[in-house]
Amino acid sequence: MIAHFSAISLLLLYVGFLSRRNRMRHVTFQMTSLACDIAIVIILESNRSVVQKAIGSTDRLLLTHIALAVTALLQHLLNLITGILIWRTGTGRKIHKLNGLILIVVRTLVTVTAYTVVMR
Repeated sequence: MIAHFSAISLLLLYVGFLSRRNRMRHVTFQMTSLACDIAIVIILESNRSVVQKAIGSTDRLLLTHIALAVTALLQHLLNLITGILIWRTGTGRKIHKLNGLILIVVRTLVTVTAYTVVMR
């Protein structure tokens, strides 16, 4: 179930990227994707205590998935900050674009590893 929610969040990220020429649509999809990712973390932690389980884990795939997921959340935050900078001052566009492209790759890997972890 959560892996499907993760795929929906990724789809929102893709649609937001593809609609980057329309600022309102772009921001709406990107913020919704970020909200979904935060909701996934809250649901997993409240229902499964995943942080405690992960701390003691030696499963490399699970640890890779967690590292990618944390990286994706930090990249979402960086894009939020640079997006606000672009809106207010017009600066930060290069960082925003580069980080956005990297975020798409990392977030795709998060979804792939989520399905892989769940399906084993």
